[in-house]
Amino acid sequence: MLSSVKHLSLSTTPTEAQWNSVIRSASNPHFNQTWEWGEFYGMMPGIHPIRLLAMEGEKPIAMLQAFEWKKGPLSLGITSGGAGEGGGPVFVKTIDRDTEIRCYQSLIATLFRIFKEKKSLRFLLYTFPGDELPAPDISAKTGIKSTPILRLQESEELFLQSLGHEGRWEQTIGIKRGLKIMEGGRHDLQEYCEIQHAVALAKKLNTKHMNTLREWEKLWDICSKKPGTIRFYIGKKDEKMVGALIVLYYGDTFFLRGAVSNPEGKKLLVNNALYGRAIIDGIRDGYVFCNMTGGTRDTHDPIYGITAFKLSFRSELVDFRRYSAIGNRYINYAVEKIRRLFGYNLWFPLPIYP
Repeated sequence: MLSSVKHLSLSTTPTEAQWNSVIRSASNPHFNQTWEWGEFYGMMPGIHPIRLLAMEGEKPIAMLQAFEWKKGPLSLGITSGGAGEGGGPVFVKTIDRDTEIRCYQSLIATLFRIFKEKKSLRFLLYTFPGDELPAPDISAKTGIKSTPILRLQESEELFLQSLGHEGRWEQTIGIKRGLKIMEGGRHDLQEYCEIQHAVALAKKLNTKHMNTLREWEKLWDICSKKPGTIRFYIGKKDEKMVGALIVLYYGDTFFLRGAVSNPEGKKLLVNNALYGRAIIDGIRDGYVFCNMTGGTRDTHDPIYGITAFKLSFRSELVDFRRYSAIGNRYINYAVEKIRRLFGYNLWFPLPIYP
């Protein structure tokens, strides 16, 4: 299926090679726009990737990945990107400003048209951090989200110096008390899932949205096809896991996801040590940015404490857009009520939670 936009064309059936040619040379690469992320999400029940590719002649220049969530014949929602870290569209570095704007507007408008055609109940799209492009002409609400992004120092020494005395103390106090930070592997995922489940119960979160061990193993297997795409940092005390952090890599950016710690880990400030180790390794490996995935500018928001923790690493909040819409309000209301009776909400299963 192809539709023309001036001298551009949009394809809804791109090949993996075409897709990868864009993200490999992208100015704003994002892991949730990768082909591998589409494979991972697509293995979840009822979820199907939607991939839109913009081409100039035969050359792919921009793309947008989204997902449709279905229950039987009913399309519950179409979403793209993440509330914590943003998403697409993604553009090649050589694109000019006018073409970038046309691609941006056309890709989002096309996805919104698909939402209308499928009579889906919800539409939700998070754009890339720093998005200031003119909005497309669609009947969707526009909001602003934020994520802390750290531009990495040139050396480990400069990074540690930037933290100040208190920040450096927080990095080392757990180590002095017997905490060990190391890279984990696939075999550690079961223990990680157990800590996640315990944390979710303690926070009274909905455990029905927890990822299964099989889903974690699938993510690991898919990402491991490309070395350097995923790392799993774990903190141990007396050979027992007390905290862990998933890090996903693409282009010049790495994304800190899925940090979790048990009560003993919190006493040891394991999250400080895990974040610090991931950032230092990122500096050594030549990355430019660290997206800490999720934050708020509202100091009265209950999660602002988490944001403050991320900002303590000298990151800065960067905004991106949230486009949202509701389809048939009556059906949406009925489905939401029914799902809540069984302890579910209407949103997609979260691939990294809590």
